[in-house]
Amino acid sequence: MTKTSTMMKVLLVASLFTLVLPNTVQAKTVTITSDKYWTVTDPNGLELGNAQNVCRFTGAPEGCPQGATLFGSPGWVAIPGANWIWKPNATGTSSAAANEQFTFKTPFGVCGSPQTASLSVAADNSTDVFINNSLILTTQDFSQATTVNIPAAKLAQGLNMIEVKVKNAANPPGCADQYQCNPAGVIVKLTVTDNLDPWPTCMSGNKTYQVGEFEDLACPPGQVGSSSRACVCILGSGIWWSATNSCMTPPVTCTGANNTSFGVNATEPVPCPTPKVGRAFRTCQANGQWSSSDFSGCALPTTGVGGMCLDKDKVEIATCPAGTTCSPRIISRKHAVPWWCVFVLWIPAECDAGENLQTAESFCL
Repeated sequence: MTKTSTMMKVLLVASLFTLVLPNTVQAKTVTITSDKYWTVTDPNGLELGNAQNVCRFTGAPEGCPQGATLFGSPGWVAIPGANWIWKPNATGTSSAAANEQFTFKTPFGVCGSPQTASLSVAADNSTDVFINNSLILTTQDFSQATTVNIPAAKLAQGLNMIEVKVKNAANPPGCADQYQCNPAGVIVKLTVTDNLDPWPTCMSGNKTYQVGEFEDLACPPGQVGSSSRACVCILGSGIWWSATNSCMTPPVTCTGANNTSFGVNATEPVPCPTPKVGRAFRTCQANGQWSSSDFSGCALPTTGVGGMCLDKDKVEIATCPAGTTCSPRIISRKHAVPWWCVFVLWIPAECDAGENLQTAESFCL
């Protein structure tokens, strides 16, 4: 996968700019809210991808992942326009977020000279908020938003960065190891007013894009994913910047049972040949084809003394325990003797009172 560079990620503005018409024509207001476009890093600086909206009720907020609804806290405050976010790939039944720490960040642009700004934040459980590496706010409240005014000197004309460092608390008593019993999240809303109106725009073909708008781009032939560029404001001018690029050559996979996809070197269980039991598998190869099945882990089951080991078709179906052999059983069969046999001097076959027979099956004897 082609990873977006740090500079490009600084320019991810898909959700950064909600332009609100001010009361005067001398200023513009930009609103930055937490959503699924913010990037997430762990305490070691490892980038985990984009944040995930945390869902607190069915159908909202927009963009909640499938299977991830109804796993936030009903006690969390709502900040209009903003979403509660947490790390990617979490659902209500994911492992609990006890003591987890993550940094959520996103860039934002100010076209003119910054005039005023305010910040509202809530977190489960605690957070420090930085703008351009300067600590702006600390809070440990999730039931109501903490709001502060930000000095214009903390902001820059052009690109800025907001970072939110969040830490969740330990599991409460009786909490099972599931996210829904100890949810974590943060919600942020930042509004900034500058002195430039109107803001510049970007052109592509015959279409005009406002600052903060995206243009979707096609991936190169043979690749899948998505690519886009954003109209951003630098020193009062609107210019295009590459914002996202997830284009990649499709990974090699093998299709298994129930249309499940397996990556290269992944194994899929297959049944052992009857009547053997054990572990058999096949391996996904680099050409997208399955290898021959490996039956080395299959063996005949071991039966007990007296158990059948060879069926009537002479097929071995079980292994005998030590000290026994797989042999037919001898069955003695007796039948009625005709009454007249007592009067004859020689004994014909019909006067024989019994015979020994071998069973068609073999047993451990």
